[in-house]
Amino acid sequence: MKFLWLSVFTLFISSSFEEDGKRFKLYKRQWDLDGKTVQNEVTVGFTSVMSKRHCASLCTTNSVCISFFFNTESHACKLVDKQINSSDTLVDEIHSLYYETNICCRYVPPPTPTGIPRLAVAQGSVITMFNYNGTSVLTINTQVRAMFYHPFQERLYLGTNPLTSVKLNGTDERTHGSTYTGTLMALEIDMYDDNVYMSVSNYLVERLDPDGVLKNIANNVDVYKPRQSRLDTVNSVLYWADEALQTVKSVTSDGASTVTTLFTSGKVVWGMDIDFNERKIYWCAKSTGDVWVFDMSTATNTQLVPNGGSVSGSCSGLRLYNDYIYLIYYRLNYIEKRHKNGSLAAKILEGQISASTTKYFAIVE
Repeated sequence: MKFLWLSVFTLFISSSFEEDGKRFKLYKRQWDLDGKTVQNEVTVGFTSVMSKRHCASLCTTNSVCISFFFNTESHACKLVDKQINSSDTLVDEIHSLYYETNICCRYVPPPTPTGIPRLAVAQGSVITMFNYNGTSVLTINTQVRAMFYHPFQERLYLGTNPLTSVKLNGTDERTHGSTYTGTLMALEIDMYDDNVYMSVSNYLVERLDPDGVLKNIANNVDVYKPRQSRLDTVNSVLYWADEALQTVKSVTSDGASTVTTLFTSGKVVWGMDIDFNERKIYWCAKSTGDVWVFDMSTATNTQLVPNGGSVSGSCSGLRLYNDYIYLIYYRLNYIEKRHKNGSLAAKILEGQISASTTKYFAIVE
């Protein structure tokens, strides 16, 4: 039996709670499937990496149970109570359904047919979105250095001035807040409350709330040239790379704490992302293209790239996805997919992007 899922939306958010000694935010949401027809009796359960037993216990003989990662923080159980044709396609469409039991529910991306996420690449005055197989599916004629995909809204946020967002087909453009001073170099969004965190070239780290109110959350003396950032939604902490100060810093997302310097590298830190489960910051240097990992538990930096070979290109972006490092370089005409030990896993979009243009990218899950 099939039914038409109507456009219904519910959202439940509460304070974080502790499970297996690790704090999480509760999240329940019934997703707007936009009129898609889906099979009856389908449930997708999200549970923490510390509670894989839930995944095992919830899977039945008629179910397909798949564990996969969102920046190594979450597992998911894909539970199919009845046989469904093309179940991988289905889970791609309903990846944000909710699971109502008293366990931790967290967003995780759906598995992709190729294991590679969709990618939005900004080069020059054009943004191009590529599908899983590398096919160009959207072109937006605007120049930005920052992008962020909001999976719950299914919208791509663009670092224009003022901030804008569009659906993945390029329609329904919306403006968020008013104009700001400077160039937006990076942005992060708290997917639970829709606050936007902005790294602005004018020595600012700011928060834009859903009502359009802009607030500076880090003292100007602690910020010089903020670049890529990462938000810890569990502990409400924003981390960012600072190119000029050659470091990674952090502050609580409400701006109430003092700014913390995690390390000073002696290199121009540009791209960065964090594996919060392993407490490791992966970062790349702008001019040299080196890739490093900083262990927050031991306060040590280890160089991953080059590991025996040279690096060609200036790094302008780094993101973690499904236990891999994705990197984009000024002088390379492809995106690198690397293992966490630094070894090269694949070259993505080779020849489809320019080798002589500064480029920025976002992962579109």
